[in-house]
Amino acid sequence: MAITNKDRLQKEKAIRFCISNKLIPYLEVNVSNVKEISQNNAVLTDIDVLGIEITNHRKVRKVIFDCKTLDTSPINRAFWAGGLMNYTSCDEAFIILRKKVEDAHKLSAKSINIHLFSEELFDSYAEANNIDYLDKSSYAADINTWYQYLTLFKNQRKFEGLGDYINNQLPLENDYAKALRGILANVKEIRGEMNPSKDQHLSIYTNLIMSLCLVLSPIVTDMINIFDPSYSKDYLEKMLRYYIWGGRDSYLLRKKINELMAAQNEQISSELELANWSEFVELVITLLEAPTHLGLCCIPLREISLRYLTSITQSADLLIFERLNESNRIRQFIFKISSYFINATGLPKDFDIKFRNVINELMAIEYKTSSNF
Repeated sequence: MAITNKDRLQKEKAIRFCISNKLIPYLEVNVSNVKEISQNNAVLTDIDVLGIEITNHRKVRKVIFDCKTLDTSPINRAFWAGGLMNYTSCDEAFIILRKKVEDAHKLSAKSINIHLFSEELFDSYAEANNIDYLDKSSYAADINTWYQYLTLFKNQRKFEGLGDYINNQLPLENDYAKALRGILANVKEIRGEMNPSKDQHLSIYTNLIMSLCLVLSPIVTDMINIFDPSYSKDYLEKMLRYYIWGGRDSYLLRKKINELMAAQNEQISSELELANWSEFVELVITLLEAPTHLGLCCIPLREISLRYLTSITQSADLLIFERLNESNRIRQFIFKISSYFINATGLPKDFDIKFRNVINELMAIEYKTSSNF
């Protein structure tokens, strides 16, 4: 989408609110039909900004930000947002309007978990909610960089399908095992086009690792809720296999179909497994050691993805450094997931090498900063 001045500043405010409150931001998420039955995929509407929070208890919370600069009835917009929330299974919505909102409308909207704000009052609310909202130095705070990221997929048709999946379908997906399979399948289709020597492709790669962290977090949370340390590894593996394929009956049906196809084509394996299954099991076992820390990986990865597309600044890098050091598990988990991803998809290993180098450089930034004084 071309950059316009219509509501870009409101979208920047929404993104800054997300970042300061540990919601993973997505810009201009297209909403499609529940089931597409025509030849072409139809876009019903779009969400200006979607924020996704990974919580310890409810696992995933999704918040809609609707930005409007034109004159519109605030309460009518709230009712529209309520329908969109219900359709997309989101939990909450913020509507940012240019004009002042009647207090009665605010109360009525709040009764359906929707918050109506004028731009000025949203700034006050966001600042009071978290003082970090005022910090505009992060890479994500510049919407021009966001549009550069989205343009990567629109200017290169070979990446269009992948872009639609990770930027539109995945953030609205509630079946996270399905989302995991979808990421791997979509990447395998374009892996020959990915070049680790290009910053644009490194940006996409980093976003893919972020996407894996996002979908693995609720998966691991489900596993920890049913996991018993007395379980053998074989039992855990069987349980995880059924979970990833949508349950025991779904797995057995898929396995039977796969065996029938293999009987007719010797190039198809009769085994039905997620790519690099043994390594995936080991990955999940590692993540189970500190499942609540996995969600902390997402926002710094979002920042690093955008960092590849703009001028590098010390202040923005310092913010990433602080995020990466919120837990000593973050780097470990990111590297583990990146290693699995490379082996599971067949992408060039240089992606993983360069990705690790950037993470390590950013985690050493405090020493560099201190040495300047």
